[in-house]
Amino acid sequence: WSVALGDHSYCLYLGHPVLLSVAALTGLFGPLQSGGAGALPGLAALFLAGILITYLYYRTIERPLYRWACRRIDA
Repeated sequence: WSVALGDHSYCLYLGHPVLLSVAALTGLFGPLQSGGAGALPGLAALFLAGILITYLYYRTIERPLYRWACRRIDA
């Protein structure tokens, strides 16, 4: 489990600027800055979007590039 978390953490690092930019453009930070119970749905949406972006980036970009690089090195 910790290995998978480590593998995906770099993707989260790469994807979080995009996620935060989209949140800023859509006005999501307004409710988050005001706090209170109204911020909870926005935080949950931001968290779930972060997990989704991280997973998609890992499966579609990082893993295929890693496999390709391993084949190139072994050849």
